[in-house]
Amino acid sequence: MNKIIIFVIATIFTINASAQGCSDAGICTMGALKQTSLKTHSDSVFRRFSIGLNHSMGIGEVSTNVHISSLTARVFLTKNTQVQVNMPLQIASGKLGTVAGLGDLTIGFSQVLAQNKDWKYTLQLGARIPTNAANISTPATLRPEFQNVNKQINDLIKDLINTPIPLQFDLLKNNIDITYPMVYQSSRGTYDFMGGLSVEYKTWQLALGYQVPINSNNENDVDNNKYIDSVKLPGNLPLPISFDLSYNYIYGLEAYNEYFSSRKLNRKADFMYRIQKSFAVGNSTKLQVGLLGIYHMGNDVISSPKIPDIPLLNTAKLLLPANIKSQIDNLFGGIEREIEVAGSKGTTLNITASLQHQFAKRFQFNFDMGFPIVTRSAQPDGLKRSFVGSVGIECAF
Repeated sequence: MNKIIIFVIATIFTINASAQGCSDAGICTMGALKQTSLKTHSDSVFRRFSIGLNHSMGIGEVSTNVHISSLTARVFLTKNTQVQVNMPLQIASGKLGTVAGLGDLTIGFSQVLAQNKDWKYTLQLGARIPTNAANISTPATLRPEFQNVNKQINDLIKDLINTPIPLQFDLLKNNIDITYPMVYQSSRGTYDFMGGLSVEYKTWQLALGYQVPINSNNENDVDNNKYIDSVKLPGNLPLPISFDLSYNYIYGLEAYNEYFSSRKLNRKADFMYRIQKSFAVGNSTKLQVGLLGIYHMGNDVISSPKIPDIPLLNTAKLLLPANIKSQIDNLFGGIEREIEVAGSKGTTLNITASLQHQFAKRFQFNFDMGFPIVTRSAQPDGLKRSFVGSVGIECAF
């Protein structure tokens, strides 16, 4: 048995982990869908309550380190019924700095439907509640070479409408708050429903789960597309300036180009499937290895780029001839279109392993790890990981 365990662990560590995946939005680690029972052969006493502390570390996109510390409480209403509550704190650190925030609150309910000596069927329901709108931001300042842009544009429009009144359209603000990419955000910004079924047969477990956002409150504003390739009016009305008008460039945020665009992200549903096998190591230790698949059921949707709002522009347009008005609409148009993120639909397949050890009857130590071997090309939700490992301890009362 020891040789089997060593072989399994060695195999896991030697597989190429350079792929990007993981992609768990919460369903994979909820209640019965992740087998973490405190009961072992050494302790058959029914416990009413347990509390656990867990810390995980994952490597996200652009080598961003994501640390999540979680406090989990479980209340056992009966031997077959329990409620779980999980509250995480996330700290993400990478090229753009370090960002900390409370993660989404998850609430779960597990009910054993039937069981005998060999079989066990457990229903899992749950919800994920956002703690923010995925809009944690950082200040950014306009590059010096663009400080005079507002005056040039105001002078041009003033000449077009032939008015002696000075104009003060604020096209480019000197200081803005721009949101961090989703990998830095502690919340997905959505209310999610989760449900699934776990089937255990002797030392095997098959788990199926479904997670769907039911109400999106995502206000992330990261978009790496250029707003306008060249700032000029159509026809024979060029502006006296020409440059690439993108937030990332004019505010000195070129590093954002390495991250996925996620402006007002509309995240699609996930279908989860897990199969794993347990190996008993004595009476109080258990090793589990398996495969975890997550099928993202549609391409995510983001909003198209939009020029920053220009105060009073709509009022000024009332004074303009129709042809000039349409030209300004083409330049500053505020219509947002929805864009599907190609490659965000599909499967992520992960190899997982966990070790559970019970001591002093009431305590359990957990170690978990996983990484992908199959992945999607685009993951704008910030859940892309090349590796995830966690350690935790749980105490039953």
